[in-house]
Amino acid sequence: MKEIGIIDELTNLNPDLSSNLIQELKNWNRIIEMDISYHADDGSTKWVKAYRSQHNNRRGPYKGGLRYSLDVDVDEVKSLSFWMTMKCAMINIPLGGGKGGICVNPSDLSKSERTSLAKSFSKNLGSCIGPNVDIPAPDMSTGSFDMDIMEQEHIKHYGKKGCFTGKSIANGGIAGRNVATGLGGYYVILKIIKKNKLNPSDLSIGIQGFGNAGINVASLLYDLGCKITSVSDSKGYIYNESGINIHRLITRKEETGKIGGDTDIKKIFDHKYDIFIPAAGIKTVPFVDCKYVIELANGPLINENEFIEKGVKIFPDIFASSGGVVVSYFEWLNNTKNVSYNLEKVKSELKILIDQGFDNLIKISKTYKISLRKAAYLVALNNF
Repeated sequence: MKEIGIIDELTNLNPDLSSNLIQELKNWNRIIEMDISYHADDGSTKWVKAYRSQHNNRRGPYKGGLRYSLDVDVDEVKSLSFWMTMKCAMINIPLGGGKGGICVNPSDLSKSERTSLAKSFSKNLGSCIGPNVDIPAPDMSTGSFDMDIMEQEHIKHYGKKGCFTGKSIANGGIAGRNVATGLGGYYVILKIIKKNKLNPSDLSIGIQGFGNAGINVASLLYDLGCKITSVSDSKGYIYNESGINIHRLITRKEETGKIGGDTDIKKIFDHKYDIFIPAAGIKTVPFVDCKYVIELANGPLINENEFIEKGVKIFPDIFASSGGVVVSYFEWLNNTKNVSYNLEKVKSELKILIDQGFDNLIKISKTYKISLRKAAYLVALNNF
């Protein structure tokens, strides 16, 4: 992982950083690899690989999502759990880093199979998770339905609520969690607009990925008056120089499961933008001609140096995509400490943390003359 190299490099900038801390962060506390079973609709029992990586809990319980994907493996969840440790530290919430995955095709699962799989994952992790130990959340191809089932299974065996976040409001979730990642990215862009005295209507924006994060940031930016000229998902790509009607596109996605358009989704990288927002997978973005990159996906850039050499400002994943874990933290506080949150409080407190994180990022970057990514890691290290 190049990020391990980054934290090694940054120790030279802050002599007060403990060498023991750096060594600790270069290792993982626990990697759980399991074979778990679920009941299939045809009456058979199916077995799949499942993982939970618990990187570091020095700042608080492990925190991080759970994804369903045929591509998930132990190396992926290890990398993602490291990023979660640094993300929580950078945005300065008292949580550590974890990540999980189940090697399964989510589109092949019926509702009853999803239910069985969720129960199995929660039960098999047992006391390795818990509200003060490790708190999973939704990630790629998982949502409140899965978290509700897992939470209920954990309560059934251990009697403690607040082990999972991203739940439905009826089952202990809070308003705003479903839009949190996109909302956090939106607040980053608002800071860019304000700091540089930009006019939203003059900004052209491309968004790669039209799942939860991509849809929500697109909707917010469209309502702000920005011109979203390109959007892609896993099956299609749409370009309109005059701007795409995002609300219509969201309706189409909801009704058909895709955005339509050209099937050559890599064409999204061929245009020029003021702001480009990767909201899809790891290492999927080649160089894009833009002024700013807002990483709502984890580690999306294939060659970051090419962007930096051409003067592109990259707001890195461990900052720009932190909205989800921040609002998960609010939900955890609600479940375990009885701290109440309504939507307005969620929005205002998330914005405060994003604004503070943005200011810290810019200050450290200028002070040490380093990239925004390195600055984000240095902010995180300074918060330990």
